Amino acid sequence: MMGADAIHAEWAAHFPDDTEPLVKRGRPLLYSGRPLEAIAALQRAEHLNPESIHAPALLAMCHI
Repeated sequence: MMGADAIHAEWAAHFPDDTEPLVKRGRPLLYSGRPLEAIAALQRAEHLNPESIHAPALLAMCHI
């Protein structure tokens, strides 16, 4: 999972207004025991695209 985090972090850095790498980064962060970082990435994605259902769904998983 850590490789996935690094790939998506780099992707997000190159495209800061793209929600997809932020959402895809959230799950590996959550599963690797880094929920606060996952929440930050997912909240950023939700802020960039409030109409998408993907970030809120993963955010809900962070709070279970």
